[in-house]
Amino acid sequence: EPPQTWDEFKQVAEFFTRPADKRYGCALLTGRGYDSLVMGFQNLFWVYGGSWGDPTTCETSCMVNSDGAIEALRFMKELMASSPAGGSDMDYGKTMEVFRNGSAAMAMNYFAFFPGLVKDMGDKVGFFTMPGKNGKCAISLGGQGFSVSAKVSPAQQELAKQFIAWFQTKPVQEQWITKPAGFTANEAILTSAEFRAKTPYNGPFAASMDSLQDFWNVPVYNELLAAAQRQIGEALDGKIDAKAALDALAKEHEVILKDAGLAK
Repeated sequence: EPPQTWDEFKQVAEFFTRPADKRYGCALLTGRGYDSLVMGFQNLFWVYGGSWGDPTTCETSCMVNSDGAIEALRFMKELMASSPAGGSDMDYGKTMEVFRNGSAAMAMNYFAFFPGLVKDMGDKVGFFTMPGKNGKCAISLGGQGFSVSAKVSPAQQELAKQFIAWFQTKPVQEQWITKPAGFTANEAILTSAEFRAKTPYNGPFAASMDSLQDFWNVPVYNELLAAAQRQIGEALDGKIDAKAALDALAKEHEVILKDAGLAK
């Protein structure tokens, strides 16, 4: 059965890693462009006890660089030994590429990419929820939600709100889920046997919803993200130890949040 913990995931990855045959156990999200490395690392970071900081005070010290967070980063670096060449720098497309061509037995990615896998591979591909640790599972929230611009007229804002309200109604959502990558957060639909049976990945998708967590949702999001991508990437590349990388990241995040007036 699929691995339920990160330790089991590592065991399965090591089993399938056969460099002489150019076969490897896993392809993780580690790309340095935009956000893929952070989105991949978070799945380990949180269950090992890491945190981006206190959402109220924006304190980051002893959270970003906690013992658990350091252990998570070191563990992720160990997983690179079971990845194809370039495994420490794979974006969303690259993980799908090495999985499709048979180089990697397991691949990490968002559900939105999975309709294409089923179309190409049929019943040769299976899906499972993100592994956990000590009974805890945490999964990176992905995708772009609706938003209403404060820069448009009140009339336009009202129209946008009406559209969002319409889109969220159950009849519309029931139509939406029939489209490729048309996922939903409607609880009645998620818990239905019909939804879970519709595709081979709908069941794991529904099971993942209660474990979603997010990165910083603040105006300086991009600055925080860029710092995290850089520091975590240097640790995966072996340029700096995991502890040194996360110590530096905690300080860098603290400065960014203070400069933005979000932390004291």
